[in-house]
Amino acid sequence: MGRRSTGRLVFHERCSRPVSDICFQPAWRQMEALNLGTITSVELLNLHVDQFNRVNKTINAVIKTDLERARQHANALDRMRADGKILGPLHGLPMTIKDTFDVDNMPATAGAPEFANRARPVEDANVVMRVKASGGLIWGKTNVPYLAGEWQSFNRLFGQTNNPYNLDVTPGGSSGGSAAALASGITPVEIGSDIGGSLRIPSHFTGVCALKPTFGLVSQHGHVPPSPEYAGEVDLNVVGPMARTVRDLKIMRSVIQAGATATQSGFALSLENKRLAVWAEQEEWPLSTAVQEVISSAVRELEASEAEVVRVKPDVDPKELMDVYLGLLIPVVAMDMPQLRSVGLKLLRPILKRLQKYEKSQFTDGNWAVKATLSHHEWMQIDGRRAALKRILRDFFKSYDALIMPISATPAIPHNTRGTVLERFITFDGKSHPYATHLNWISLASALHLPAVSIPAGRTPSGLPVGIQIIGPQNSDARLLDIAEAIEGLLGGYRRPTTDLGVY
Repeated sequence: MGRRSTGRLVFHERCSRPVSDICFQPAWRQMEALNLGTITSVELLNLHVDQFNRVNKTINAVIKTDLERARQHANALDRMRADGKILGPLHGLPMTIKDTFDVDNMPATAGAPEFANRARPVEDANVVMRVKASGGLIWGKTNVPYLAGEWQSFNRLFGQTNNPYNLDVTPGGSSGGSAAALASGITPVEIGSDIGGSLRIPSHFTGVCALKPTFGLVSQHGHVPPSPEYAGEVDLNVVGPMARTVRDLKIMRSVIQAGATATQSGFALSLENKRLAVWAEQEEWPLSTAVQEVISSAVRELEASEAEVVRVKPDVDPKELMDVYLGLLIPVVAMDMPQLRSVGLKLLRPILKRLQKYEKSQFTDGNWAVKATLSHHEWMQIDGRRAALKRILRDFFKSYDALIMPISATPAIPHNTRGTVLERFITFDGKSHPYATHLNWISLASALHLPAVSIPAGRTPSGLPVGIQIIGPQNSDARLLDIAEAIEGLLGGYRRPTTDLGVY
């Protein structure tokens, strides 16, 4: 099928929209154009780079590029296609990736000055190897907070990333640059990671989709943090895809997870005979009115569908869940803590433990310091408590196909980089809450190694996206994606931002 040129823009004969709009199309449609021969990999790369040049000065999502090598790679992929050789489902598709993954000529910095001058080349991260083996073309890296350690993407190396829906608010973290690049049409797919909501919160803040897979299904090799020298797999941390549609998540899962295949998509998916649990109210975990209204509307849509919807929560105590989660999370986060600082905390530990009983919040310096210095015996005790919670959820999912929950108490929050995560607060509906309350709703899937798919649920009156997470039992990722895609069709999915970023 031919193409005709009209000045700078190129039009398909079968479509009156300019090809620059293809940057906002799902990855599967972009692959369709590549497979039909209506666009080449070089052309598609150039269109995404054009979009990057238009909007990135405004949002600062992409912080490194390797365009010369990318164009060489795109040319090679086009020649292979012309010769009838297709590497895999991403053949010729340009994309960016979170700057926590090593790419041969773009080592991961994780926003940390101490990793800014790593020697090149480095070994590709496992997911990068798999993307390249399937024909994907990685041309840029996206921004993160320092050591991927919080829910706003800013650092001293590369600065602050802005949300394409409102430049005064954050796209989230730690996969915030990834989410902003997706939402603004710079990339069709991304790969992020999640230990404390780092896939789900940015997707919620920017109206895109993400899969937090079952723990252990996707290799973490080549992810920073932990330090590049660390060779193990880190508890709680998962690597997963981000995209503008669930169908694209399925494709990416088939690429980055060994042995996975892309399940069917489209009209055949249905919520008929599905029993969906909804847990969207919890006294200890208040939601802002803005989020509550969007979630309530989405639940009403589900109740009017073919699915059976039950408002019920698993029999877990939120305080116990959070205590277990923090006991597992904080030692992992403390792995890269400078040794002397760690020794100092251990000396203070007896005092901090005595003070714990007087603290009203779990999100305090003292509580986190105690958990950062757990002994192996103490960690094993917490792991045993996790096992008990896992059994509760296994029994729960015998009665329900999926559990639908909010992701965060608020839509995207205003930029605020003062102090530490334990010194900041967020305000909604006239009340102040600890900044770390972002952990509340994401804790269940993270602590218990459960898969979770985040999708857009709607927007607030001010136009900010709100998402939901759809959680299933361990290793139900493929079935969960089918359910999520059916719900996505019901709720409307991704909607392009209208903020003036220099192109719209």
